[in-house]
Amino acid sequence: LVYGIDPINLNMTATGAPGYIHHVFLSGLQPNTTYYYKIDEEFEQEHNLIYPNVFNFTTSSSKASIPSFKFAVVGDMQPENEIMIQQNILVAKGLLNGNFNFIFQLGDMANSGSELEDWHRLFQSYCIVSSHTPTMQAIGNHDWDGGVGSSNFGVLFPFPYVNQKRGRYYSFDYLNAHIISIDNFERTYSMRKDQIDWLINDIQNARSRGQDWIFVMFHLSLITVSTSAHYFDLQKTLVPIFDKYGVDFVFFEHDHDYQHYNFTYGVNGHLFDPTHNWSHHEIHYFCSGGGGANLEVDYGVLTMNNRIEQFQWWNYSKNSYEILTYTKQKWNSFKYYEHPDFSENYTMGGDHFGKYYYNTPKEQVTDEYAVNEFGFEYAEQTFHYIEIEINGNQCTISARYPNGELIAGPNGLYPQNFTFTK
Repeated sequence: LVYGIDPINLNMTATGAPGYIHHVFLSGLQPNTTYYYKIDEEFEQEHNLIYPNVFNFTTSSSKASIPSFKFAVVGDMQPENEIMIQQNILVAKGLLNGNFNFIFQLGDMANSGSELEDWHRLFQSYCIVSSHTPTMQAIGNHDWDGGVGSSNFGVLFPFPYVNQKRGRYYSFDYLNAHIISIDNFERTYSMRKDQIDWLINDIQNARSRGQDWIFVMFHLSLITVSTSAHYFDLQKTLVPIFDKYGVDFVFFEHDHDYQHYNFTYGVNGHLFDPTHNWSHHEIHYFCSGGGGANLEVDYGVLTMNNRIEQFQWWNYSKNSYEILTYTKQKWNSFKYYEHPDFSENYTMGGDHFGKYYYNTPKEQVTDEYAVNEFGFEYAEQTFHYIEIEINGNQCTISARYPNGELIAGPNGLYPQNFTFTK
């Protein structure tokens, strides 16, 4: 690989180990510097480059100054045909135009992680942005694919995993932000005690080092108003940890849409365990599964049958356990709005073309558990990404369509833009 800071004078060289999947690791890079690199290959995807086969990326600034920066969160791509590749391209182009410092992808990049051809299909679209913007990933169930895919994931993305032989979990700092990536599939849709212990220690360590903002990323939908069932065991494991040790924001996907929750554990008197009597704090949870995979309207969110769910809580005002019953219903197919001003469609095709279905308890409660227990506020069926902008002690999170427009609901009633200050 040849690279340098001048696109017409690539005067540095780096060599990786030989192999079918080729990696080249660069070291000694200067902060806040744009580097250009050249790969002499014929590419399937058109990149619209100024200089043939010359790509670029920009390194982080020095932590001594900590300027404002922004990154994107996106999930669920899994292209399995040409239509889905084109859907992925819509989002990838939006991410590229967003000029982010880095991107975090929440998993399900491939449709079947055990099939190398599926990874090839992913990079036909994702390369549009990943060739210019640093990207990090969490592993999804389609990537994991029974375990074989996890090996492929580890080869394709050799991140600093805590346990290189088992599990795809890790963390990293970007200036004053700390990002934690969890592996939900370390042990067949569950997490080993080693990972749980590491998670707690990692959060505490980030706080002790003075990291201002802590984000946790993973794949499985911790809570959802869409087609998936509620992962009660995952909630019981993770929610108390996030609350007790001071996580700021949680991002997940698995359900192919956008969802937002404003939740303070225990605020309604319900706890998973009577010993969880510490001071609780507000955490915002976001589902971002609109990276290009078919949306939940393709999985029956408008037609699914009613579900009855039961869950046992510790009611601390009554000082006893109680079992509560909740109803989950399909979304209202008449609750949608349109964007006639958009030059591209960010919804599904066919009868759903141009219909941005939305869900909010301010108009109708379709999932009692999500509303009553987890502070559900808004959801929408659309391709999208989430933008996080940090400026010192201020963090702004906004959900955006691939064209950069803010998701705001019908007539702008529900703007998905949130600013937090410490």
